[in-house]
Amino acid sequence: MPPVAMPQAPKSRPKPQQPVRELPAAAPVEVTDEEIAVRAFELYCERGGEDGRDLEDWLQAERELRQNTAPDMQEN
Repeated sequence: MPPVAMPQAPKSRPKPQQPVRELPAAAPVEVTDEEIAVRAFELYCERGGEDGRDLEDWLQAERELRQNTAPDMQEN
């Protein structure tokens, strides 16, 4: 019986380069619902307590806080 050739491990191949992923310029800041509610209430008060814009206030407060643009945060 002729000798059986042993399979050889494949020669190492160069690994394909993976694309470099860039991080966003500023990652969103984690904020709590309580912090958003406080800022939304401030916006409500600044507007003179006008009813009917609670969702708008909430979304604006959330946007400001996540981007660190609330007026009291700009002083830091």
